[in-house]
Amino acid sequence: MKKFLILALILFGLCFAIIAENIESDLYYKSFPISKVYTATEGYRIVYMKSDMDYHVFYVPMDWFNKGPANQGEILYGEGAAYPYFTVYWKDGAFSHIKLYLHKDLLHNSWGDLPRDRDYTDRFNVTEPQLEY
Repeated sequence: MKKFLILALILFGLCFAIIAENIESDLYYKSFPISKVYTATEGYRIVYMKSDMDYHVFYVPMDWFNKGPANQGEILYGEGAAYPYFTVYWKDGAFSHIKLYLHKDLLHNSWGDLPRDRDYTDRFNVTEPQLEY
């Protein structure tokens, strides 16, 4: 009886390991704290802190947040010490989508506006975020 129980536990463990290996996700993500979010009609200019405590800027086109098959972004509003931040997702090594977790109070010091007298169109003409870690 003991041998049967040990054999059953070993088989159960092997089955669990095989199933767990097969359902492993091919989605990779990384989150970054945001220092400042600038709004423009073309999209968002994100200033964030890299791992070496230096700042980097990238641009997110407004089109990424449209509903439909071309949707590559989502904005979630909230409050608290963790806000604002963003998470970028890659699937099979290629950019998949981005989620911006922004402070819900537009008067919060993390929000800013880009000057309206400049043309930023070429900066928002990107297919994926230009990130540095």
